[in-house]
Amino acid sequence: MRARDFIVLLAFSLLVALAPTRSSARPPMRTLDLKVGNEQFFRIGVGVQAFADAPEVVGAETLPSNELLLTPKAPGRALVYLMGPGSFDAVRVRVREAGGRPPEAPSSERREQAVRKACQNVEIEKAGEGKTLSANVPTSACRKALLELFDSDDFQADRVSLIFSEEVIREQYGEIHAAVKEAGLDGDCQLAYLGPTLSIKGTMTTARKLELLKIVYRATPGRILLDDRTETAEAPKPDAGHSELEAK
Repeated sequence: MRARDFIVLLAFSLLVALAPTRSSARPPMRTLDLKVGNEQFFRIGVGVQAFADAPEVVGAETLPSNELLLTPKAPGRALVYLMGPGSFDAVRVRVREAGGRPPEAPSSERREQAVRKACQNVEIEKAGEGKTLSANVPTSACRKALLELFDSDDFQADRVSLIFSEEVIREQYGEIHAAVKEAGLDGDCQLAYLGPTLSIKGTMTTARKLELLKIVYRATPGRILLDDRTETAEAPKPDAGHSELEAK
């Protein structure tokens, strides 16, 4: 029997209420370093679904025991999205060969300079192997600078505090709506925004809802609370055609 490394990865309970323009961060909840071929199990919350954005790097499977099974396949970096009742987050996974080093992430030094220039009241400090960041987000330029900065591995969600202007929030929601329409998802759902809460209604397959939530995740440097009122539709089954051995 395989030894299991149980780590409390995520408890999808009710999120703490946030002020309308204050948010925790878009960076992943945490970063995991795994070795190719070394499967790992992690404890997750009830009803959580997991999806890897790079399944060729790491496989992600949720089990009936409320565990997440990660299967590292090839060196690289990936995000594993965790979708559960009322929230949506991600974990960064860095996969390396046994005896190798984790894959390099984009350097944050130049991007930090851009954030200091575009944002207000910026404070960035070293904290262990990562960094903490707090800032006011008054403009689109600041928001975009933060999005680039958070592609590095130096930040995680609980170490970032951002305060958004109303102008940036409106722009952010407009960008999400345009991207959802471009992806052809607007026919499946209706979006509404109440402060930091995104309300979703409609009927969607799990795969299409994931695409919607990935758009939301990528568009904002701050977490948006999720009011998910969608119904799940079954994915269409592929047409198997007629068997050559079919009786005549």
